[in-house]
Amino acid sequence: MLVGGATFAVQYAAVGRDIRAKTDELGSVASEAAGAIDGDAHAEITGIDHPAFLSVRHILRDTVDRHHLVSPVYTLAPSGDGTRFVVMTNEVPYFGHNYLLHDEMRPVFDRGESSRKGVYGDEHGYWVSAYAPIKTQDGKVVALVEVDHPGESYISRRLMGVASGTLLGGLAFVLVLLIPRMARLGAVKGLRHLVVGRLATRI
Repeated sequence: MLVGGATFAVQYAAVGRDIRAKTDELGSVASEAAGAIDGDAHAEITGIDHPAFLSVRHILRDTVDRHHLVSPVYTLAPSGDGTRFVVMTNEVPYFGHNYLLHDEMRPVFDRGESSRKGVYGDEHGYWVSAYAPIKTQDGKVVALVEVDHPGESYISRRLMGVASGTLLGGLAFVLVLLIPRMARLGAVKGLRHLVVGRLATRI
């Protein structure tokens, strides 16, 4: 059981390190994109035909291309108790659609700090994400850039860690129970012959 627990702990820690590395990478990308966006212009966007919408979308699409991102990038502005989509890289825009306010977004809106979010799920799948503030010239945060990466692979790896840890723990438990009994029955010699393919002793 200790063997299984140790195996699970090692694999869980490895996945955790990979998640942190990915969110750090996404954070750098989000900060770069947010820094290139004019916050005063972004605050004036009223729809998908607004000139600032088109200019911000160009920045975001350039970010996707240069960093070979596999998920859309978008900006979110505060809206009541949640957020709303403003600019996105998708071919079909969804300007003004409502979205959640994750706890990790609060430092961005409240204090202008970048933030990360480990594996989480929503109606569209599982993700890891990073957020960076879009600021006006006077330092006011008017929106954030969100950069995502699919999180299914991290979940799969953790589930495999649980499965392998459980299997090894179960095998170790069985051996702990059987070896003393086999020794008492004089089966150690028979086990050795079994391993080399010459079972000669009956158990």
